Amino acid sequence: MCSEPIVRFVNKKEFPWVAMELSASRGQESYEPYDEDCQARNDHYQSTCFQKGTDWIEHDSEACFQSVNPFPWCPTVVINDVVFGMIATEADHEEQCAHQDQDDSKPLEREVGKVVHVRNEPGLRVRYRHLILYKFIAISQVFSLLIFSCTIVRMRQSFLFTKTRKEAPKDEVAQNAKLLIRAGFIHKELAGVYSYLPLGLRVMEKIVNVIREEMNVIGGQEVTLTALQDKKVWEISGRWDDSVLDVWFKTKLKNDTELGLGTTHEEQLTALMKDYIASYRDLPRYVYQFQTKFRNETRAKSGIMRGREFVMKDLYSFSADQESHDAFYEKVKQAYSRIFARLGLGDRTYVTFASGGSFSKYSHEFQTLFESGEDIIYIDKGQGIAINKEVYNSDSLSTEEANNLASVGIEAVNLKGPFKAIEVGNIFSLGTRFSDAFDLNFIAQDGSKKPVIMGSYGIGPGRVMGTIAEVLSDKDGLVWPEVVAPFKLHLIALFDKEGKVKICTDALYQKLTEQGVEVLYDDRDQRAGEKFADADLVGIPYRAIVSDKTLAEKVVEFKNRKTGEVSKISEEDLFKILAKKAD
Repeated sequence: MCSEPIVRFVNKKEFPWVAMELSASRGQESYEPYDEDCQARNDHYQSTCFQKGTDWIEHDSEACFQSVNPFPWCPTVVINDVVFGMIATEADHEEQCAHQDQDDSKPLEREVGKVVHVRNEPGLRVRYRHLILYKFIAISQVFSLLIFSCTIVRMRQSFLFTKTRKEAPKDEVAQNAKLLIRAGFIHKELAGVYSYLPLGLRVMEKIVNVIREEMNVIGGQEVTLTALQDKKVWEISGRWDDSVLDVWFKTKLKNDTELGLGTTHEEQLTALMKDYIASYRDLPRYVYQFQTKFRNETRAKSGIMRGREFVMKDLYSFSADQESHDAFYEKVKQAYSRIFARLGLGDRTYVTFASGGSFSKYSHEFQTLFESGEDIIYIDKGQGIAINKEVYNSDSLSTEEANNLASVGIEAVNLKGPFKAIEVGNIFSLGTRFSDAFDLNFIAQDGSKKPVIMGSYGIGPGRVMGTIAEVLSDKDGLVWPEVVAPFKLHLIALFDKEGKVKICTDALYQKLTEQGVEVLYDDRDQRAGEKFADADLVGIPYRAIVSDKTLAEKVVEFKNRKTGEVSKISEEDLFKILAKKAD
């Protein structure tokens, strides 16, 4: 099933720090340990390196030198599925530090005492994972930083600074936040304000990527607008007044100029587009962003589903006429349905008619059924659509309301409910409300001046993440859909005294990551029960367990987190299962 790796990385405690020379001209990587006792030699070595024009990399992270594989953003060289690096013990320290060797006779690798030098010879397969290069210039303590970012596909659980918790904070009432805090995905700063930790950030970024892909498909162009808002811009629309918009966070510059923290961005973007829209040839335009919003909510008790600081994807459309606006509106509606289907919520999320404001009978919300949802909806399951209670009186439906329903293809007799649901997205027709206020006009083909027709379309990635956490969880913890899970596989080693399990699991971990499988490797020295409970809580879709028993049978124990099904499979079958793409 596995063979012992050629080399291993060591715990940083065995060395005060380690420097690495990377020579682009020769494609050679070398690890050279040294400490203060070797400073004179190091000074000479640095001078020699700089004369050669090579770059220095210094990394003071314990993560780089523990166990077989480095932390994802530490430099790694993998040649023919073998990790090359440093093997050492504390007893060897003096010998390693003093040892030098200039023998280049071996084409692949050479050991200098306990230091392995690897050359990237032609034809060898070399891969870097999230390589961060620190170029240190030892003159006047001036450093320049060059970062190369690649996809992180692996993580050792022993390196995670976050830990699981048995209990959530006593002041937390939302189930989504309780689970995410206990599992180490988020940290509560104060009511309605949460920080995203490594695992949580990976989930958030995957949700964002799904949304971004669908926005790009329908012609969206991504921007990032400022959070600080000019009072004068908002006074034009009348929404600077707290009696009109009562969720402002307002502040002042040192010169007493009033500013606000953006709650939404219709005003700012409409003003901005005046510089870019003048003719019918400039239309249509679809602009979106992922941006932090700030809303001074009176109550913020829904975890990350309703916060005072949160990320929103807001898309704004600018069209020449109502017909082209309506066509794009339908495209967005379809894109949103695809988004929620891809995120694992499609079978319980309904396009829902809601209040349309001044410019249409209805807007549309996307409501996900859940027993603790904040909204009440009625569903026509035959058509897969719903209507919000705010625009539907089930007890006494007026003739006008019945006609309005009929105009959109709904008959009251087909509506079932009430059902509780969570709003995960919404789309609105804005008409000319903002273009009129900001004088956003264009010259039509006939030479006349016309106002731009606008729409706005929102999804909160954090709100979606909280909904997934709450709706798809079970009694044991989170259950992430594969497309947004922080990792695809949770690899768990149940170590034996002889060390065979560690050697084989380390090798399997390396093979998996080389195949591009996203792996969280539980290499912690903990009891099996604790590891299994943590795995259930974290909710990664698949689990592979390696133990002395599985080694004897030449299998791994495989578990599907969603179904709970457990089976024993070969390593070959494991790779086949993990090679399948998420639905």
